[in-house]
Amino acid sequence: MTYSLNVPLPGAIYDRLHGLLPQLGGCTQRRRDPTLVCKRLPTVGGAEPPGVGHLRTELAPVIAAAGAALTDGCAVTVAGVDTFETPPSGAAPVVYLAVDSPDLLRLHRALCAQLEPVAALEGTAYVPHVTVARGCPPDSVAGATAAGVAPLSFHVDALELYDSRYRAAVTRFALP
Repeated sequence: MTYSLNVPLPGAIYDRLHGLLPQLGGCTQRRRDPTLVCKRLPTVGGAEPPGVGHLRTELAPVIAAAGAALTDGCAVTVAGVDTFETPPSGAAPVVYLAVDSPDLLRLHRALCAQLEPVAALEGTAYVPHVTVARGCPPDSVAGATAAGVAPLSFHVDALELYDSRYRAAVTRFALP
């Protein structure tokens, strides 16, 4: 997976992440730069991924149409800490910031209606979240979930095209 459409995160999310770091010393991977994926963009077979210019042109009308499904914008709340005990890929368990957002779910479904969902990760399997760490021992998981995080609410007015090869957003699409 090279590209995804991600929600730009407010700076305050880093406060929540850094508050959990003391609990996560035994984890094999800890995220320093969190992401909130709205829709993954699968590559076709082993093909070279398309360029950013091509994706910008192809995705702009898709995102505009999907964003039109949001009558009052897209409200998101980071509501706590949770885990995926058996994620579809990668080291387990995964500790993440739980995201509560019916609007984000609606946006995800609208994007999946126009862009093929990635099996086992999207569509009905989609759980909006911000990964904090992977491969955590039980005491780290228990410590992080017990510590929790203060709720954080924000409004989403854009999606970013994120390139996982460079771990960076490469373009931005405003939501209508």
